[in-house]
Amino acid sequence: MTVATRQDAGFRDCFYDTEHQVKEHGGGIVYGWLIWEWPGILIEGEFHAVWQQPDGTLLDVSRKEDREKQILFLPDPATVFTGERVQNIRVPIGKNPRIREFISDNERWFQLFKAHHGNAVGEVVLAPPVAELRQKLHYLGQELLQSRESRRASAQFSRKQASR
Repeated sequence: MTVATRQDAGFRDCFYDTEHQVKEHGGGIVYGWLIWEWPGILIEGEFHAVWQQPDGTLLDVSRKEDREKQILFLPDPATVFTGERVQNIRVPIGKNPRIREFISDNERWFQLFKAHHGNAVGEVVLAPPVAELRQKLHYLGQELLQSRESRRASAQFSRKQASR
């Protein structure tokens, strides 16, 4: 799916951005999962909203941290945004035991964040236990990024891209 970011879009605010797009241009909101792959490590589904244009085509109008122009989106008509944060879905694809630890710690971080900060969005000054776990996740993520699984998968991806 194509990304066409709204000029006024904020980071991690797809629900607000899409709602404004519908108000200004018609169409509707489609909820589902933005699918990310961390090669050799995991697949992650992030609850997301995209704009269904009046002609029925889907367009992502929210800002992306890495300025992606294309995304993989899986519509989920059974899930609706209610204002509550939704836990990401993570599935390991590598065998490194630290991947499961990373996933487990992310689930714990989500629970801690909700307990201390509710459904806050945007910039948040993290409570000490949330900040400490976030820092651990950062270092664990860096370790996984440098892992054999990640390097091997990235090299395979690069070779595939070069052969196209």
